[in-house]
Amino acid sequence: MKKAESRKWLACLLAVAMLLAMLPAAALAQEDSGVTVYINGSSGNDANQGTSDKPVKSIEKAMELAGTNGTIVIVGTVYIRQDVKIENVTVERGENFTSAMFYVYSPSNVTVENAVIDGSSEKTLQNGGYIFSLYSGTVLNIAEGADIGNNSVVAINMSQATLNMSGGRLHDNSDDTGDANYGAAICAWSSTLNFTGGIIEDNYSTNSGAGVFAYGSSSILVDGAVFQNNRAEFNGGAIYIEAAEGGSSFKMNSGKIINNLAGYTSGGVFAYLWQDDMVVEITGGTIAGNRDYVEEDEDTGDLDIDNADHTGIALNYGYEFEPMEYPVLKLSGSPDIQDTIFVFDEETEGPVIEVTGELTLNAPIAILDDYRTVGRTIVKYADGITPNRDDFIAAEEKFGFTVDGQELKWMELLRVPFKTSDNSTTYDAFYFYPGSLIDPAKVPAPTQEGYTLEGWRRYSDRTLWDFEKDTVTESFTLLASWALNAPALSVEANQTSAHVGESITLTATASHDLARVTFSYEWYKDGTLIEGETGNTLTVTESGEYYVKVTAMDFERLAYAQSEAIACTIGHSFSEEWTSDESAHWHACSECDEKADEAEHTFKWVTDKEATKTEAGSKHEECSVCGFEKPAVEIPAQTGDYSNTGLWLILLLVSAGGLAAMAVIAKKRRA
Repeated sequence: MKKAESRKWLACLLAVAMLLAMLPAAALAQEDSGVTVYINGSSGNDANQGTSDKPVKSIEKAMELAGTNGTIVIVGTVYIRQDVKIENVTVERGENFTSAMFYVYSPSNVTVENAVIDGSSEKTLQNGGYIFSLYSGTVLNIAEGADIGNNSVVAINMSQATLNMSGGRLHDNSDDTGDANYGAAICAWSSTLNFTGGIIEDNYSTNSGAGVFAYGSSSILVDGAVFQNNRAEFNGGAIYIEAAEGGSSFKMNSGKIINNLAGYTSGGVFAYLWQDDMVVEITGGTIAGNRDYVEEDEDTGDLDIDNADHTGIALNYGYEFEPMEYPVLKLSGSPDIQDTIFVFDEETEGPVIEVTGELTLNAPIAILDDYRTVGRTIVKYADGITPNRDDFIAAEEKFGFTVDGQELKWMELLRVPFKTSDNSTTYDAFYFYPGSLIDPAKVPAPTQEGYTLEGWRRYSDRTLWDFEKDTVTESFTLLASWALNAPALSVEANQTSAHVGESITLTATASHDLARVTFSYEWYKDGTLIEGETGNTLTVTESGEYYVKVTAMDFERLAYAQSEAIACTIGHSFSEEWTSDESAHWHACSECDEKADEAEHTFKWVTDKEATKTEAGSKHEECSVCGFEKPAVEIPAQTGDYSNTGLWLILLLVSAGGLAAMAVIAKKRRA
């Protein structure tokens, strides 16, 4: 029984094994996301299993075998002749493979999405060892999740093809090990490049255009993508575009071109007109932090970013053509151009920046050209647009712009240097449009020991410049005007009061930060100058309030200080208590026999004890001023009967009333 059951289980296992053997390799690959497949577009065969010794031929077959998240190793150039989408895989170079990874022929439309294509930058590649080589009529779409880079020659080489980048990264490519020295991420001839998303970063070119090098008749659109941290040894750290054989164009509506470097001109965009037309149009986006003329430290090899120039856009042209043709830069909208626009020009003519629509800026755009010829047109506004010279600023501060109709032309500004008072040293110099006020916030603020900067004056003019009212109408010099600091001053008295015949000594002490300063003194009593008292001490013999004024002097300036008043009293020391004798009282001096406020007493009686019927009282005279008292005298005891006093008062009142009535009656009778 047990043997029969064992045979049944063995039969089942054999059946499963046979079923698995019958499944296609692709079905197995879908279950295993780690499959590595080898591909050789020349000697491979799609009937192979994709092993290193039996590679497949087409990218479609390789993706089928590799499955999701699989790895495709290219050991021979892959040729694409139809539409294909490379996704959910990692594509690498084979160990000894140094040629192009993909050749794309018309009418192919290739999309890379959610895939890594690694050029294996540690390998030394031969010339033409691109990741993609696109031929006429082909399209390459770089979408979200695409990661293309690490190639030691140009990553994408294009000829009359189209590149659409809407996402992903194109990064860390260089041309320093190959023979082709133009571009690093992309080299395009007469092609169309649309960057609506994604990031192009950290690419390096030994020549120009580390992000994009485009020539012939090419067009570039940047509308959402970011070009950052790319570096070219010559021109156009991020983008180099050259016009020939039909003209080229560059347009930027949004996105960023930031922090790119160039050894020569323009870390951002370098536009060169060889023939026909070169039009650069910018309506939005950010161009900032780009540097040019970046040099390496000879000892460390570090880049000297701090001393590099800030150029984001450069316009250049072929010098051997007659008549001269110049590239055009068109501005409108709200671009954020924080770097300088550099224009190569002739002495009397050159490229012109055109403002073709309303221009809204957060800050003026800096412009620089070779000659800055006064009177040459550098900016032209379209009809209907009001010229505004505040839209632009000259990168060289001595120049500005004058408005002439719809044009801005170079003009030389008025120079105002700020110098030391002796006109020997310049603190700083500024340039102004005629009629401008000088912003006091920009004025130098030098310091000098012992002095305070009181303002600035024109040479040979003692009047200080009024920064709120005075305007610049010509070039001139402003000299520092210094005021000598007031001396420190204190006054000490040996005492503040003295007896008649004695004196008080006041001593003034003046000091200053400058040793060469001398002092003179003027003493005052109760606000009146004391003639002849010019020393630092004063002997006081009269009462009053005394103070001193000190004048500090260097060779040509004066400064003043005045002390607080000191109240001095010269006189007798009269006691506040009264001294008196039998006839008078006075205040006596504690130091001599002098009397003050002497006067006779003013006496009044003061009862000490009231008298009674049986006992005498007492009283005395006392001065109401000083309190002096005469001896007391007796008040006799009371005598007589005073028991009916009230009755006697009543009778007195009745009698008085009767007499008054009789007088009235008599008066009436006479009448």
